[in-house]
Amino acid sequence: MDYSSCVAAQTCSPGSFASIQDKQCKKCSLGYVSIASKANCVPCNPLYADATQSKCVLESGCNPGFYAKLSDRTCLLCNDGQIPAFNRKSCISCDMNSFASVDHAACARSKEECNNGSFADYSSRQCISCRVYQYSLWDHSRCVEDPLSCEAGSYGNQTLSQCVRCDRGKATNSFRNQCITCLNSYALVDRSRCVTYPKQCESGSYGKKISTSGSKFIGQCTMCPPGYYSKSNACTACKSLGSYYYANLLQTGCVKSPLLCEEGTWANSSNKQCIPCSFGQISIQNRSFCIPCNSSTYASLNHTLCLPKNQCDYGTYAKDFENQCVKCSLTEFAPDSHSSCILSALECEDGFYANTTSRQCKKCIFPTYASSNKTVCVTKPNCGERAVALESPNQCLKCK
Repeated sequence: MDYSSCVAAQTCSPGSFASIQDKQCKKCSLGYVSIASKANCVPCNPLYADATQSKCVLESGCNPGFYAKLSDRTCLLCNDGQIPAFNRKSCISCDMNSFASVDHAACARSKEECNNGSFADYSSRQCISCRVYQYSLWDHSRCVEDPLSCEAGSYGNQTLSQCVRCDRGKATNSFRNQCITCLNSYALVDRSRCVTYPKQCESGSYGKKISTSGSKFIGQCTMCPPGYYSKSNACTACKSLGSYYYANLLQTGCVKSPLLCEEGTWANSSNKQCIPCSFGQISIQNRSFCIPCNSSTYASLNHTLCLPKNQCDYGTYAKDFENQCVKCSLTEFAPDSHSSCILSALECEDGFYANTTSRQCKKCIFPTYASSNKTVCVTKPNCGERAVALESPNQCLKCK
């Protein structure tokens, strides 16, 4: 309890009682609840103390995410990756493809179904709340510190602590803190900005007016269906050229054979489309399917190579459990280890500087040294006043 102030017995928090002997509010034991006067706690047996230990309930009355533990006669929260069984007498684990919701009330079938403001932790199979002032990416893969780190086409919603994808006909503003309507223009497919003409839509898409009011309209760039390519703001089926034609990855044209699908893709014969490999997979030579990287390697950004963690592409981090090199956001950098994305150049390893073009911490080669703020490599005389140049690692260090 918080002993920093004196309170009347009745104001002890639920689940606690006023100990006359100790002159403190003390927590009730498991299986007990506090009474209205807070003078003492009473046992619930044969019922169960609820989560706040303020009332006795049946098994079915336990709070969502809690189960009735018989030996303690108390409703207890399920462990990470678990939810209560139907009878509320035990907990069951979510399967390998799902995650327990933040409140343990249900299993989210994918990371995208985790609660707003949470990310999917693969090691515990649990949706975990982001910290205060953080935002969960809209795919719930991790939390970020700044709305500018939200994905293109999404904005940081402070109320939900969530990066929220813009609706059709809208795009994010430059601060990524709200969506703006594309009036008399077209929202790009990725909702990152508005464009004036349909011909400015992304490759493989076409511009369509989704609502009109007099002379005004709201437009949206829309991807062509699989197996089609875009031309003159319209979609054309590749099969019209011959049954063996496939739409290329960007849907800008057709290829005459599955073998001509781009690296990192596979040829889907059912819809005649070259499709990118899934996370953690790379394409094989004949493009008939993709193969997974083994547990100690990660698929490169273009899905052509399986790489050790420290050899992931510049500006990416190695995402465990999905075995994929994943791009850091525009406001982040990848350290040399590629273990995670970092927010500041100062978090680069000693002897490394933050390259703003590649979003990668890069090593300074002798006779240069990483500046004290780790933004550039400099020669020893340029370390600055009240700074020394350490030889190993090559780092300028300011004297205190």
